[in-house]
Amino acid sequence: MIKNFSKSLHFTIFVMLLLPISFSSNAGWAGNLEVKKMFGNSKIFFGVNIPPSDTCDYHGRDFIFDATTEGGKNMLSMLIAAYMADKKVDVWYTASSVPSTDEKSGCNPSTIAVMTQVGFSEE
Repeated sequence: MIKNFSKSLHFTIFVMLLLPISFSSNAGWAGNLEVKKMFGNSKIFFGVNIPPSDTCDYHGRDFIFDATTEGGKNMLSMLIAAYMADKKVDVWYTASSVPSTDEKSGCNPSTIAVMTQVGFSEE
């Protein structure tokens, strides 16, 4: 019985340690945004009309994502569709490690906010 209690206690502690990690993976959300200044190749950079305060500005771009994955290809398609139809988007992202900076003061491809999900805003 003590052995089972010990395993249960270890499992509970392990899960409690992982909870903050799982909730921080999509730490940021911003809605009703217009897509601006999109460019890239395998990594896509884009800006929005109202950048969140926990992002940085890399030559007018506020977010990055990997367009080589299936999910990245889907997000790219959604951004292009929103841009072409003049529709606004909601963005889920991991915040920049150097918020409120620009390319001259620390914002670069490795510090810019990473978009993890995108959706069309309700109107």
